[in-house]
Amino acid sequence: DGWTSPGMDAAAWTAADNKCHDYQQEFYGNTPLSYQTQLSLRGNSGGTNFFVSGLASKDNGLALNDYKQEQSLRINLGHQFGGRLNLKASSQLIHSLTQRGVFGNDNTGINPYTTFSATPSFIDLQQRADGTFPRNPQSAVGNSNPFQNADRIKTPENVYRLIGGLTGSYNFMSTERQTLDLTMTGGIDSYNDEARITSPADIYIEQINANPGTLVVNESNVVNANLGGTLAHRYTTGAFVATTSAGFGQARRNSNLVTAIGRGVFPGVTSVGAAVQQFVAQQQDISKDLGMFVQEELLTMNERLFLTGAVNRERTSNNGDASKFYSYPKASISYRVPEVIPKVSGFEVRLAYGEVGNQPTQGK
Repeated sequence: DGWTSPGMDAAAWTAADNKCHDYQQEFYGNTPLSYQTQLSLRGNSGGTNFFVSGLASKDNGLALNDYKQEQSLRINLGHQFGGRLNLKASSQLIHSLTQRGVFGNDNTGINPYTTFSATPSFIDLQQRADGTFPRNPQSAVGNSNPFQNADRIKTPENVYRLIGGLTGSYNFMSTERQTLDLTMTGGIDSYNDEARITSPADIYIEQINANPGTLVVNESNVVNANLGGTLAHRYTTGAFVATTSAGFGQARRNSNLVTAIGRGVFPGVTSVGAAVQQFVAQQQDISKDLGMFVQEELLTMNERLFLTGAVNRERTSNNGDASKFYSYPKASISYRVPEVIPKVSGFEVRLAYGEVGNQPTQGK
């Protein structure tokens, strides 16, 4: 054919033709339709209010076999029990399926932009009529063809996520001068994330491996939960308003991450257990946090002077001594001076001091 390259088999250049190819347009030039459908319903009756909504969507990417599907259901409920107790609950269930393909930093040098930048435009890389793909003689990794990779390599990521919260408030006392309220909150954020990479043994980039055919399974199970409560007393006179509050906050985080890699997997096999070589890694993290606080606020001098003082005590299982509490005080003073500047309704001066601790990472 009159043109070869040192170290290259001339037969590998049969993908060349007389056309100048725009790889970016051929690969990223898709214009598929995307859709989103959403339905919501709200109402109230007899002290109960509700909100329900559902979502179904699919976003198709510009690249081959690139998309994201999502479905979600959201429910919010609230009810007032007499004049003292109020409860609110919210929940959302989300499922997403994403197929991202091999893009960006894949750490192997086979992503499309890396390959296209090194490939002459007269090489035809698109799928042939018989379903096969030309080898790319200019690829740095095993005659890699991005069109074959996009068609044969599957990277589905399935995520199921549940987010829920509950808030309750109870009024113990309500007079002209005093109120006493208790507020409790709790929440959970739990999700399962399963991400797979399936690279068949018969595609070009797998031929450089001693055991062609790669299967990677990453599964993450994470639960974040919290519970908190605050008791607040408010006392009002003609001279000042004083608010005294105390409460606690508790949080727990559990995570379990498992990675399984199989090499030497026959086409069509989806189990790592059937691979010639198997590698498994696991990471587990558990942390528990507890904090308690007391706070005093005073508003006086016709609501111009505002004083605050508080102490927060915290402990966490990430510390070397999980039972030890650390104290963090704070204080502030502010004064609002009106009409010190023409056409300015108010001017406030504030001075504050506070201490806070950064939570150590687990095992530190």
